[in-house]
Amino acid sequence: MKRLGAIRAYIYRGTVVCVNAFVLVVLTLMGNLLSTDKNGTGSVMEKLDIVRQIYNDKILGRNVINTSGIADSFFLVNIGYDREMVTAVDEFGIPAGERPVVNRERLARFLKSIDGGNYKSVILDVQFFKADAGEADLVFFATVNSMPRILVSQNNDDDAEDAILPDKLASSEYNISLDENEFVKYRYDHGDVKDMALATYNLRNNCDVSLAGFFPADRGRLASGTLALWMPYRIESGYDAEGEKTYYNLGADLLDVYSPEELADLVSGKTIVIGDYSGGDDHDTYTGTVAGPVILINAVIALEQHRHIINWWWMSIFFIVYLFLTIMLIYDPVLLLPKRWRKSKIWNLILTGLSFGTIILALNVVMYLCTGVIYDIYFPILWLTVLYVIKDNYDTIRRCLCVAVKRVKRRFHIPNNQKI
Repeated sequence: MKRLGAIRAYIYRGTVVCVNAFVLVVLTLMGNLLSTDKNGTGSVMEKLDIVRQIYNDKILGRNVINTSGIADSFFLVNIGYDREMVTAVDEFGIPAGERPVVNRERLARFLKSIDGGNYKSVILDVQFFKADAGEADLVFFATVNSMPRILVSQNNDDDAEDAILPDKLASSEYNISLDENEFVKYRYDHGDVKDMALATYNLRNNCDVSLAGFFPADRGRLASGTLALWMPYRIESGYDAEGEKTYYNLGADLLDVYSPEELADLVSGKTIVIGDYSGGDDHDTYTGTVAGPVILINAVIALEQHRHIINWWWMSIFFIVYLFLTIMLIYDPVLLLPKRWRKSKIWNLILTGLSFGTIILALNVVMYLCTGVIYDIYFPILWLTVLYVIKDNYDTIRRCLCVAVKRVKRRFHIPNNQKI
């Protein structure tokens, strides 16, 4: 009977350990539901960025990403130097001069030139306001509304232009909160409004993926709806190291040089990304200042490289580590060492210095260097911390609960032998 009782005790403890490890894996996956960086993920990624590049370039002998492949897949159009002047008004609506806005006539000409072409999709990462109205508006909005596979940046401002059809609009907002100084996470779910990067991914791959909900999926595979965005594709200037153009200026490089037929051939088979690459739409990120359209391109790349898909091989490693951490939580870590090592001051010091956050962070760093994916470990660390506090103060907590129960019984005149 004693042996049977011991077996049951081992089974019970093993079940508790496995269940807790499974809960920690779920909490790890739920960390990417947070739209903002709650655990210093961006700071870690900033420090590891150079290490990751050295690891890929020097050790593995390959570039982080094939930039020539990006040029074959994406066609970048800069509207930063293509402006027209509109009337500027003060807070009372009185004309106060002029101000520059994107030239809608040139945009309309370019879009009409490629309309009917064999492009994959068009991202128009430009927001439009009623106050920016110009002479070419009717032609421009008619062209946008008639084009297939085009997405226009949604604008939630009260002065937002309402001439664009709702099915053409997509969100291109980047999550930054009061406790963040820079962009870290990209969210692919915006409720009723489709996301620009996800919608582009769907158009480029002829699919209809939605990354909404607690456990989103991509064609039957469990995925993350938010990613701490790895940004391997970056633009330092208008030309790359080989002297090739990284983007084309709308007027000087395209409309003034190519015919409509040549423009249609130039963008054939590509996703056209129209936006400001010359400093007018820059965002602070952990890699430095990055143009908004480049963030969108990297968000699309992350989807096409399946970084949003849950890697179950790595999750199994997390599960094993969480088993180890749970056992450390229940038992004295020193007792887990072989007998000949237990008296070693070095091993005792190492185990004493280990913390839940340190171990999980180290595993997260290795995963990031190998896969480019990193998880927000806010939830699992919080869960382990709560369990540790409960275990370390178990007698005090139990005594406080007993006192609270007695007070409730006295308050409501419940006999002591009666359970609440």
